[in-house]
Amino acid sequence: MPKENIEIKARCSDLELVKIILDGKKKNKSKIHQIKILASEKDLRLKLYREIYFIGNIRFYLDKVRGLGNFIGIKTINFNGKIERKELLKQYNYYVDILGIKKEDVVTESYYDLFKKFVRTT
Repeated sequence: MPKENIEIKARCSDLELVKIILDGKKKNKSKIHQIKILASEKDLRLKLYREIYFIGNIRFYLDKVRGLGNFIGIKTINFNGKIERKELLKQYNYYVDILGIKKEDVVTESYYDLFKKFVRTT
């Protein structure tokens, strides 16, 4: 079975609520904090504050991107290739549902591309 992952990135209006929901899911949970500079061109500085939650085989990214807002990413990971796609989709859909991710909030561009669009329109 191939090592397939399923993922999504979406705008998030309430990261604190998402943290409460994820903190309630106790099995195999850990959390990492990161601060990254995603771009450092002269007039285009993009800073990312990220918290990463791990619950089982699922990784959650809670991102605050200066100038763009808040985002959540979900990635169901098939580490050993033994989880069937059906189960990965079930996990993915469960968290998309309980975290209230709506189709119109889904983002396909990178943060850098979103920021370039933002800078051009302001």
